[in-house]
Amino acid sequence: MGTGFNKFIGDYDTLRPFLRLVSYSCYDKEALAQRLGQSTRSAEDNWARVYFCLPEEMLLSARQARREIHGLRSDPYQLAGNFLARTYQIKALTGRAIAALIFLLQTLAAAKEPMRQTALVRAYDLLPISEQQAEAAPKVSPATVFRQLGELESLGILRRTMRGNALCYAMAEQPLAELTADERRTLYYAIGFYRFVAVLSVPGYFLATTLRCLYPEDAEPFLPVQIKHSPITRILDDEVLHTIITAIEEQCAVTFSYRNRETIAVPQEIITDFHTGRQYMCAAVQRRGSAAFTKTSRFRIDCMERVAPAKPICAAACPAPPPHTLTLTLFYESERHRARLIQRIRARFPTAVFTEGAGCFYAAVEIADDLSLLPWIRTFHPWICIAADASPCLARRMRDDAEEALKNYGIQPPLS
Repeated sequence: MGTGFNKFIGDYDTLRPFLRLVSYSCYDKEALAQRLGQSTRSAEDNWARVYFCLPEEMLLSARQARREIHGLRSDPYQLAGNFLARTYQIKALTGRAIAALIFLLQTLAAAKEPMRQTALVRAYDLLPISEQQAEAAPKVSPATVFRQLGELESLGILRRTMRGNALCYAMAEQPLAELTADERRTLYYAIGFYRFVAVLSVPGYFLATTLRCLYPEDAEPFLPVQIKHSPITRILDDEVLHTIITAIEEQCAVTFSYRNRETIAVPQEIITDFHTGRQYMCAAVQRRGSAAFTKTSRFRIDCMERVAPAKPICAAACPAPPPHTLTLTLFYESERHRARLIQRIRARFPTAVFTEGAGCFYAAVEIADDLSLLPWIRTFHPWICIAADASPCLARRMRDDAEEALKNYGIQPPLS
């Protein structure tokens, strides 16, 4: 007997590129299958999973001759709920953990006084389990109960107190239950802004859902500004970002597949390029045949697949990239313009060294990662130039940006 169709999202590495293409609203199933290198049946199955998880009003379908174009509806001015957020929690929970957490919460909710940790463990051991529940909620060790109590506390569901030498737990009070209408409106605006600009957007959707459950009479307000390049597909990378942030905090390496190549690296920081709407991971990559992590590289997070934590890394094995001198060439119209440019540079690089040139001046700054300056350098156009010998990678990226802009506006052919 064959297995039935699984309508739940269980593998984000498979569905992430599919959802990203669907969000463009310009592909039919044959084009999706071709771009993803899979069969049309697989594309149909993935669309069926999306159709199951998302409400009908968020789905788009249009016909062009015999082609049916699928897409996702989103309004950048409206704080639309992201229904994929809950799938992250569903994917992480197991039947055993669910049974344990529900029991702990029911026991603590029924208690009039905070319960001791040891009493909770004894109560869990005496939990009557029917034959049908035995597989889903087997007896667990005290260490497992302690860990689950700690997880509930970290989520803000439980509060921990000390009574003498005894450790006690009780249900936490709801801090959002007594908000005024003005406070709720302000909080909705803050949540909306957080979703668009924070590295991880999932927590913002969870908080917004909590507010809607507490105050169902409230209508979530429109955000008064539009944040560029913040589509609903950004949440697809939150699981990868969470793994990277955890690795940074715990000083661990991560393994991942990048452009069909297996890589192990130690994440150092996450950079958001708001101009392109992309996020990058700066990491020290392990050299082949060596235990050292030396070469620093940047990886597009939306292209990283099968990201998983690896072993902790000794700080000596992964030294921070040393800073180097980068020379910027700047042009100016007048002395006042020149002074303003120097002032802007000194605001970010107080130790910058300036020298005069023919109709221009040079600014020497200390920087470890040249590409991290790209969003800042763009604000100096057209008065800045990066020589190819000063930073080949940064100069090439700036040249590509200029060619793309000229091509889009049709001003002149690409630069020769």
